[in-house]
Amino acid sequence: MKNKVSIQDIANRAGVSKTTVSKVINNTGNISIATRNKIHAIMDELDYQPNRLASTLKTGHTKLIGILVPDIRNEFYSKIVKKCEGLLFKAGYTTIICNTERDYFQEENYLKVLKELMVEGIIIISATDSINADLASQNKNIVYIDRAPQSDNENIIKSDHYAGAQKATNEIITDGRDPYLILSKTNYSPTRERTHGFIDTLKKKTNIKNPEKHVFRLNVSSNQYLEENTLLEEFLIEHSSDPQPLGIFAINDYIAFMVVKAAAKLHIAVPQKLSVIGFDDASIANIATPTITTIHQNTTLLAEQAVDILLQNIGQSTPTVPQKIIAPIAMVYRESFLKN
Repeated sequence: MKNKVSIQDIANRAGVSKTTVSKVINNTGNISIATRNKIHAIMDELDYQPNRLASTLKTGHTKLIGILVPDIRNEFYSKIVKKCEGLLFKAGYTTIICNTERDYFQEENYLKVLKELMVEGIIIISATDSINADLASQNKNIVYIDRAPQSDNENIIKSDHYAGAQKATNEIITDGRDPYLILSKTNYSPTRERTHGFIDTLKKKTNIKNPEKHVFRLNVSSNQYLEENTLLEEFLIEHSSDPQPLGIFAINDYIAFMVVKAAAKLHIAVPQKLSVIGFDDASIANIATPTITTIHQNTTLLAEQAVDILLQNIGQSTPTVPQKIIAPIAMVYRESFLKN
């Protein structure tokens, strides 16, 4: 039977202390790259496999972090996940990424599994409003990204969706356009905040008596953006014939892409007859024809703030005071809406 390789064996072979080997295994401490590479090479040579369970029993730390994401295909979410994962790895943590598909029961099951694995913290990105509060409370050290507060005890980092919607809508109105908001069929908290920003701006800046009638909801989700949509085409045909040029604030860049694609099919000139502003600053906004003016969300800042709060709380006997952080947005002007 093959003898089990110990940390001391690796230390002896590398000519370093057990503490140094332990720091390399756990990705902690200020160890030189040369020493790390040397130790990793010896670990591979001796086929050493760290015993995570033994380490957990000894230290009380699993060094595991769970990340719940509603749709890993969505670029906004995937950027945040990638940045969080990189930051946590540098801090010595391993991430478990759980793609929930916006499904309550799938989300609930992942929370149970993460509890069983004794993760030291969880980052939940844009959770559904109906998340199981009891399960969430059993998993200490939770940070939410892009979610409306459900209680005073939650750590939340989100973009200023309301201000972004106000900015986009005000630009459309100032440009003399007939403003409309186009939504997907989903209705999560960022969508509601952007909708409120649009409607409130119409109430303040226009004489439109029923702003709610200027909100148009499609029968598709944003991930169906490559499909043609008859409902959208009928809307554009109806409103493009009006004397006043149309100005559309799309709830995100994928819906904005659907609008410019449908406009091209119907030979509606963008931005002359129809201007379009999206939200998120996804890659598709910069490669669409025409390129799409949009509201930029700082995914790096959102991820950094979330990881900072999580790491502050881990190991604390008493969690720090819950934080509510609102990240600023910025307008990115491209071809679908030209700034006067």
